[in-house]
Amino acid sequence: MKDFFTKVAMKHILLFRVFVLCISIFLVAYLMPREIRFKYEYAEGKPWQYDNLYADFPFSIKKNQQELEQEHEKIVNQAKQYYYKDTLIVTKQKDIFIRNLESFKKSIASIKDSSDNYYILSDTTVTNIRSIVKNSINYLDKVYNQGILKNSILSKSNLWVKNGSQVQSLHKNSYFTLRQATNGIHQIPIHPEYKALLIQTLSSYIEPNILFDEAFTQKDLDHTLSNIPIFKGYIEQESLIIAKGQLVNKNTFQKIASYQNEFEERNTNQINITLLWFGQILMVSLCMLVLYFFINQFREDIIENSTNMTFIFFNVVLMFVMAKLCISLNSDLIYAMPFCLLPIILKAFYDTRLALFAHLMTILLVAFIVPDSFEFIFIQLMGGIISILAVLSMYRRVDLFISAIKIILVYALSYLAMEILQNTSIESIDYSKLLYLSIGGALTIIAYPLVYIFEKLFGLISDVSLLELADTNSPLLKKLQEKAPGTFQHSLQVANLAESGINEIGGNVLLVRVGALYHDIGKMKAPSYFIENQNTEVNPHDELDFNQSAKIIISHVLDGVEIAKKYKLPDRIIDFIRTHHGSSTVQYFYKKYLNNFPDGTLTQDSFRYPGPKPFSKETAVLMMADSVEAASKSIKEPNAIKIDGLVDKIINEQMHSGQLDNADITLKQISLIKKIFKNKLRNIYHLRIEYPD
Repeated sequence: MKDFFTKVAMKHILLFRVFVLCISIFLVAYLMPREIRFKYEYAEGKPWQYDNLYADFPFSIKKNQQELEQEHEKIVNQAKQYYYKDTLIVTKQKDIFIRNLESFKKSIASIKDSSDNYYILSDTTVTNIRSIVKNSINYLDKVYNQGILKNSILSKSNLWVKNGSQVQSLHKNSYFTLRQATNGIHQIPIHPEYKALLIQTLSSYIEPNILFDEAFTQKDLDHTLSNIPIFKGYIEQESLIIAKGQLVNKNTFQKIASYQNEFEERNTNQINITLLWFGQILMVSLCMLVLYFFINQFREDIIENSTNMTFIFFNVVLMFVMAKLCISLNSDLIYAMPFCLLPIILKAFYDTRLALFAHLMTILLVAFIVPDSFEFIFIQLMGGIISILAVLSMYRRVDLFISAIKIILVYALSYLAMEILQNTSIESIDYSKLLYLSIGGALTIIAYPLVYIFEKLFGLISDVSLLELADTNSPLLKKLQEKAPGTFQHSLQVANLAESGINEIGGNVLLVRVGALYHDIGKMKAPSYFIENQNTEVNPHDELDFNQSAKIIISHVLDGVEIAKKYKLPDRIIDFIRTHHGSSTVQYFYKKYLNNFPDGTLTQDSFRYPGPKPFSKETAVLMMADSVEAASKSIKEPNAIKIDGLVDKIINEQMHSGQLDNADITLKQISLIKKIFKNKLRNIYHLRIEYPD
C-alpha cells in the first residue's frame, strides 16, 4: 500500500493532467444537445450544396410558421360571435316600471292646465294615464321579445344567437338596436302633451337583452384553432425532394424541414441517443487531446505547470458554455459572442501559436451546436487570426480599440462574402447578423480587465503586469539599487543586451527585460562577495576556501528565488532567476581549486549551479546576455576583435556544454544574437577622441 501511494505521489502531475482533461471533456460533452441531428445544413435562399436528396420514407409536408399564423389570423377575423337573449332583463325592468308606476302617474297628472293655476285630475287625465301605462308595458314587451342589441354591434351582418341548446343565425336587422328601441317610444299613440315625459321616463327602462357570450365564443374559437391542419401536402417514398445546386425556396425549404423533423422523430430512441452520447464524447475527446498534444509538443513548460494547463482548458470550456447559453436564448446571439477574446487573452500570457490553435479547437467544438457551422467557422477563424495579428501589445490600451475595429471590419467582410457567395443576392442578406457581429467584435475590448482578473485568479503574468514590474522605482529594484548598486547596473546592461537579442529573433521583449532586471536579486544577501559591488581592494573571498566561495556565488540563485517568492514575483520571472546560469560551473573558483589542489577530492559538481537549464528563447537569451556582459568587464583595452572573440567563445561554450539544448532556439538565431551582442558591446566600449585642454 505504501508503494502504491508513493507511485501516486510521483505521478501526481500526470494524474492532474488526466483529471483536467476528463473534466473538460465531460463538461463540453454534457452540454452537447442530446438529440438526433439532420446531417445536412440548409437555409432559405441558399443553394443546396449536397447530392440529390430523395425521401427514404413517406412524410407529410408541414406548413411553416407564417402560414399557420396567417390561417390563425384569418380564423380569428372570421370567427363566429355568439349571443344569448337575457329573459330576466324584461321581467326586471317591467317590475321596476310597475313599482315606480305611482310616481309616473303623478308626473303625468302634474302637467299644468293652461287655464288654471292648480293641477286637475280629470276623467280625461285618468283615461290618459291608463292608456299610457298600458301602451308603455306593451312596448316594453314588444322590444324585449324581439331583442335589443348594443349600438356598437354593427360589424357583422349575421349574429349567432343561442336559444337553449340550439344556435341560429339571424340577421342583425332582426333586432332592435338600443337607439332604435329608444327612438321607437315616439311611435306610442299618446297625447302629444305627454310625449316628452314618456320618452324621458320609459327610455330609462330600456337596455340591451341580446348579450355577447364571451366564454362560449372563445371556446368555439379555441376548438376551431386547435383543429387547424398543420400539413399541406404529402411526399411519397423515394421521391426527389431537392436536386443538387437547386435554390432552397419557401416550398423546398418546408419539404426539407418536414423531412428533417420526420427523420429525427423516427431515429430518436434510446439506442441512438446512447450512440449519439458516445459519439459526442469521442469527438470532444479528440479535440481536447489534439490541443493537449499540441501544447505538449511545442510548449512542454506549460504542460509541466498545472496552473497553466488548467487555465487554458478552463477558457476553452468557458467559451463553449457561453456559446451554449447564447444559443439557448436565441441562436442569432451566437454572432454577438466575443470569441476573439480567447486568442487575445491566451496570447497575452503565452504565444501566438498556442492562442491560434486553442481558438481553432474551440470554434470547432462550438460549430457542432450552432446552425450553419461552416459559415460560423469561417467568420470566427478570420476574426481570431486578425485579433492575434492586430493586438501587438496588451500594455498599449489603444491597440485593443484599434484591434476591435479591425475585428468588426473582418467580421463584416467575411459575413458579406459568405452571404453573397451562397445567395448571389444582396437583398437577401440578414443585416441584423452584421449588428450582432459588430457587438461581438466590440466586446473584445473587455480583454484588458479580463487579463487582470485571470492574473489574480491563476497567478499568471501578462504584458500589463510586466510593464509594472519593469519600473525601476518598484520596491524590490529600489532595494537592489541601494544594497547592490553594481549588480543593479549590471542588470540594466544585461536587460538592454537581452532585449536587443530577443527582438531580433522574435520573442517576448518585455518579458526578457523584466527577467533581466530581477535575475540577480539574490546578490542582495551578500553583495560584497560579487566583484561588481566591491568598491575597495579588499576581496572577502581571499579569506575563504575555493569551494566556500563557490557556494556563496552559487547561492545567489536560490537566494534570488527565495526573495522573489517573498515579494510575490510571478513564476515566469522566477524562471529567469533559476535558469540564468543553467547547470554551468563557477569556472573561476573551480580552476583555482584544480591549480592549488590537483589531487583534491572535490568534483566539478561541487562548483555547479543547481539549474535548470533555460527552456525558452527568452531564458536562453538572458543566459547568453548575462555571461557576455559580465565577461566583457574583464577585457583590458577592449576593441572589436577582442569583443567578437569573447562573445563567440562564451556562447560556443554554452552550446557545447548543452546549456541551450532545452531552449526553443536555432543555430541561425544564435548566430543573429551573437551579431547583435557584438554590435552592442562595441558601442558600449567604443573609444572617444581626446579633447584638448
